[in-house]
Amino acid sequence: MTTYFHTTDAAAAILRDGFRGGGGGYMLIGLDLCGVFLADEPVGPNEGAKGDDVLAVVLPDGMALDDYEIVEDLKGYREWCIPADVINRLGRVRQLTEEEALEASSARW
Repeated sequence: MTTYFHTTDAAAAILRDGFRGGGGGYMLIGLDLCGVFLADEPVGPNEGAKGDDVLAVVLPDGMALDDYEIVEDLKGYREWCIPADVINRLGRVRQLTEEEALEASSARW
């Protein structure tokens, strides 16, 4: 199992109802994406995330996520835009405490 992170201002609704297929440019000009943005570490407003709550999303190892990866030069983390129904069907989601989110952020550095 591999853990990804999603920063949000709607943690309670996501935990209750699951992810919804959002969309938007998410700091990418001329590209409209639909899905849930996940990263390999918690990200904040400087990276385009909205909110202070960090969700850990655990997905099965070996999932083919290459088609969903957003590759940008000089970005210090990896990021994907995955359809909400895939995450809702295959993922396990929980909210991190503030301490866990800080630990996850610093674990890579």
